[in-house]
Amino acid sequence: MTWSGRRRVLCAALLAAVVAAACESSSIAPTVSQATPSCAVAVEFVDGGPHAMLTGSGYPPDQPATLTIEGPPEPLTLTQATNPALRSDIRGIVLFELFPGRENIGPARIELTAGGCTAVTTVEVLESMLPPACPAGDPVASGSPKSDAYEALVLADGPLAYWRFEEEAGPLAIATVGQDGAIQGDGVFGQAGPIPGSRALGLDGDGDRVNIGDIELPADFTIEGWIFLCDNDITDEDGLFSQDGGFGPILVFRDAKPVLWSGSSNRGDVVWAEEPVEHARWYHVALNRAGPDVTLFLDGEPLMTAPFEALLPIGALGSSNFGSTAGQIDEIAIYDHALTPEQLAARVAAAN
Repeated sequence: MTWSGRRRVLCAALLAAVVAAACESSSIAPTVSQATPSCAVAVEFVDGGPHAMLTGSGYPPDQPATLTIEGPPEPLTLTQATNPALRSDIRGIVLFELFPGRENIGPARIELTAGGCTAVTTVEVLESMLPPACPAGDPVASGSPKSDAYEALVLADGPLAYWRFEEEAGPLAIATVGQDGAIQGDGVFGQAGPIPGSRALGLDGDGDRVNIGDIELPADFTIEGWIFLCDNDITDEDGLFSQDGGFGPILVFRDAKPVLWSGSSNRGDVVWAEEPVEHARWYHVALNRAGPDVTLFLDGEPLMTAPFEALLPIGALGSSNFGSTAGQIDEIAIYDHALTPEQLAARVAAAN
């Protein structure tokens, strides 16, 4: 009982006329309790997506979130520090993809906390519940005049590193220029590429990537390549490159839109596309830095330019800081100088 409540009881026990006046003249206001936020959490499967999606609602807006998963193989706690998506948006909603692997998971107890509100649910994920990963076909033939002409076009522009993915089998992606890439996971060589007579590397979104050592780009650069994304649900796990084992800048497809993320929650996104890409078709994607500015290109067209002078470290292809790509990659080249828009447009023309 609050002090003002006690005053009311005392007033009721005294003479009515005197007490009424005393109570009405009291300057002590009653305590008003603040409503506790009402939050909830659920897990569902997005049609066409490879993973279970956690959805938290009713949280205080714009708050960092902590996610605890208690279940096999061992308890796991995730925070916004290592998973930027763990934050409520302005509507108080948290969206986060769970269980990037394709093995059976659970049953698991899931606890999501943000802004002082905690919600709990239990979920079991079976591999049979997940949509199929990218289909892998038999190796296609390698080599054609068009494919050779594309290679010559790239080599004429002096790449620092260049991977064509023309192998029929691994474990290495043989570099036409630079260091060979080591296949991590069970990537599938020999898939049909974007250019007639070219092969591509298939990735199933379950930890597949190509480790290429450490490449650092401190000044002008161009990074270009072709990517084919398989699932309807294209997310920031789908990426063209990342800093292997680190949280540096990445080129990913958040909500199916190409984005250069700075690697820092303070800076956030640098350049991005306004429109989403489609799944199950090839795109040529390029980042081009000339002077202090970087430009994002899609299919030879410049989409956005913004200042970006930070060091760009690259250690892996076909991955992001948040997972790995479900799709195919091909003809990835890195330059320690900036290509012209005309040179990038020529890539798309040569492939078509």
